[in-house]
Amino acid sequence: MDKDYIIKYFTGELTPKERVELLQAIEEDESLKEEFNAYRNLNGLMALSGTQRDQEEGSASYKLFLAQKRGNRLRRLYTKIAQYAAIATLLIAGSWMAAYFYYDYNALNSIQYNTLSVPAGQHAMLTLSDGTEIWMNARSSIRYPSQFNRETREVELQGEAYFKVTRNTEHPFIVSTPSLRVNVLGTTFNIKCDENKASTDVSLLEGSVEVGFTGNSRKIRLKPMQNLNLGDGKVKITRLENENDFLWKQGILFFDKVPLSEIAKKIEWHYDTKVIIANEKIGEQIYSGKFRQQDGPYEILRILQKTNGFKLKKDDVNNIIEII
Repeated sequence: MDKDYIIKYFTGELTPKERVELLQAIEEDESLKEEFNAYRNLNGLMALSGTQRDQEEGSASYKLFLAQKRGNRLRRLYTKIAQYAAIATLLIAGSWMAAYFYYDYNALNSIQYNTLSVPAGQHAMLTLSDGTEIWMNARSSIRYPSQFNRETREVELQGEAYFKVTRNTEHPFIVSTPSLRVNVLGTTFNIKCDENKASTDVSLLEGSVEVGFTGNSRKIRLKPMQNLNLGDGKVKITRLENENDFLWKQGILFFDKVPLSEIAKKIEWHYDTKVIIANEKIGEQIYSGKFRQQDGPYEILRILQKTNGFKLKKDDVNNIIEII
C-alpha cells in the first residue's frame, strides 16, 4: 500500500473504496499503522488549535511534516507541532481504530466546536479540556467545544459512550442526546442511544446523575449500579449486575447467555454487516463468550460455529454473512 494514501486520506482525496482498502492494509501492517496514527493525531491537534495564529502556524508545520521522512525527524516535528497545539487535549486509544475529526464555529459567539466520529467496528478515546475522559463506541459521534464556557460543560452524543467526568461543582457536566439530557457533577457512567430500537440507556457506575427528558420537566436521579432505559415513551429502571457490557471500551465484545439472533443483531450494529439466520431454531440457540473486537464479525461467528456446528456463507461484495 502506497504511504501517499495516508496523506490523501486526511486531505479527503480517497474514494470510499480506497479508504476501506487503506484501513484493511493498516490492520495487516504494523509500520503502516504506526505512521497512520502519527498523521491522525497531528491532524487532530491541528483541528483543535485554539487561536487563528495557532492554526496558521500549526498548519504550516503540518505541511512540513507531510514532506518529512519517518524516524528522528518525525519525532522532533511531532514535538514542535504539539507545542503549537498545546491547548488541545485530544488523546486517541484503541488497537485498530480510525476516527474522523472536524470542527465548526458558532456564528453568534465564535465558540469552536469539534466532532469525533467513530466508524463501524472501531472505538476511540478522547480527553476534554477539563480532564473528562470519554470512550466512544463504534458508529458513534460526539460534538463538544474545544473550551467550555463559564457556566456549564455540555456535549452532544449520538451512539454510545462511556464517561469518566472530572468533578466540578460550579460547572455541571451535561450530555445531550435526542431523547435525554443527563446532568452530572463528577461520576462514571455509560450512555447508549439505539436509533434502531428508538431507545436510550443510561448506566451509572459511580457517583450520581440526574436524567431529564426531552419534551417534559420530569427528572430522575440514579444511584450507582442502576440502569435507566427509555423506550416507547416508557421509563424502566433496573440494577446493573456487572460491568461486562462496557468491555467494548477495551476492545472486547461480551455476550452472556443470549440467543444467536441477538448476537447477530449486535454484530450488525457494531460492524455494519448484514447477518441472515436462515433457520429460526438456530437463532434461538444460547451462547456466552468474550471476543476481541478486532477479530471481526466472521471470525466471531466462526468461533461460535464450533459449539453447535451451523454453517456460514460469506458474501464480501454485499457485506452479508448467512448462517445456515
